[in-house]
Amino acid sequence: MNPTSFTMAFFGLFRKKQRPVIEDALFGTMTFFDARQPGDRYLECRTRFAGRPVEVTMEAGPDGPSEAQRAFFRSLEAGYDSLKAKLIPLLDEQLADWEAGPIRDFDRELELETITLPAVSDGPVQWSLCYVVRSIHHWATFELTDGTPDSLLIDG
Repeated sequence: MNPTSFTMAFFGLFRKKQRPVIEDALFGTMTFFDARQPGDRYLECRTRFAGRPVEVTMEAGPDGPSEAQRAFFRSLEAGYDSLKAKLIPLLDEQLADWEAGPIRDFDRELELETITLPAVSDGPVQWSLCYVVRSIHHWATFELTDGTPDSLLIDG
């Protein structure tokens, strides 16, 4: 091996591996993050939801999202207005602790940042939404089962 080849091989050990990229008709360009445990493998992308950009993280393998995950995402988008109405009481209750007023205009006061989806199966789907709450400059993460909010954590 000549010195140049050796040097390139040596420094190649420190180069970041390119993560596999998947093109999906619904989600667009998705990056696959591998892990030893299958349940820890996930895809990440930036896509549009309810007319706005959002990060989506989902439990999935290198073949991309399942048809059930696509269907779940579409149903979330179709029912998003009614879902927001379910989130407001939980948020108003917590914002009182921050001495912030009640939510008057959801879309102006909160910015949807991340949707996290599990592998969707026949049972209930436990997933989350993370928003930036502009009035307090913190994140609000809702944990949901299907379309019902279970809990809210304000962080940051």
